[in-house]
Amino acid sequence: MKKILSLLLLVTCCSFSYAHTLDTNVAYTGSSDFNRLEMQATAALALHTFVGLQAKWVDEKAFKKDIYSVALPIDFDFNLIQFNLRPFYYFKNKSDNPLFQDSLAYGMNSSMSIFLQSDEVNDLYTKAVLGVSFARQKGTLFTKEDLAENRYYSQLAYSVGFQQNYYRAFGFEVSASAFGYPDGVSNATGFRGIMDQQELAASTQNFDIVHNLTKYIVGGRFTRMWADNNSSLYVGYQYSEHHAAQDEHSALFGNTFWVANRVQVDMAYNHVFDVHNHHRRDIFYIRLGTSF
Repeated sequence: MKKILSLLLLVTCCSFSYAHTLDTNVAYTGSSDFNRLEMQATAALALHTFVGLQAKWVDEKAFKKDIYSVALPIDFDFNLIQFNLRPFYYFKNKSDNPLFQDSLAYGMNSSMSIFLQSDEVNDLYTKAVLGVSFARQKGTLFTKEDLAENRYYSQLAYSVGFQQNYYRAFGFEVSASAFGYPDGVSNATGFRGIMDQQELAASTQNFDIVHNLTKYIVGGRFTRMWADNNSSLYVGYQYSEHHAAQDEHSALFGNTFWVANRVQVDMAYNHVFDVHNHHRRDIFYIRLGTSF
């Protein structure tokens, strides 16, 4: 997987020089538990083909060494139907604790979007999203017998979502993702791995980093848009249930706006807490985007 992704990254970098347009984004997410920096460039290589290159750095208290990952988003847009592929790779994170082995992860997030309604006259749009994702991690699995087993661990996720846009002024989104574990999860009490479980979901309303083995995620978002000013306000909510961990709520509020002709800002506040109102986290997010 690493060799295949390295080859794709090389091809993508070479292709950027022939791109018709180039979109770039830089995002920072911070809380008391972690700092995360993401950078992405997306190029329109052909009429219906978009290829991106994403790099991510995470400084997380749960790991002594920083976490690095790369991804290669590939989008095919055929107007009424869209296909999205996102292979990703987490580089090896060495463990200083002899009880835990080094961690790494790789996988693929894929989805298909279908426009059920596309009324350009009245600005009414309805889109359905179906997704299937896969990941394989190297880490330490903890079991009910208080055993720690160093091993590879596979995961699957299935997602469905609907998006509705009214008059370029109001947007509604609902989504759900269910997770499966081919290697078994009934005896597991936790897994020490570096991958964010939300990598596998088609859509989330949570900026936190989730390592708990997830059962399912459900969420929604409402967006109020002002198309003439290229700005919007949005509120989102997400509920997630996990194996051997407390279920969690996530609420977020955000604002997008333009500060220059080609520079867009997305700022958000995210509050996460479990069902017993413990382990509360305040998370702040900001993204700058521009096009060339």
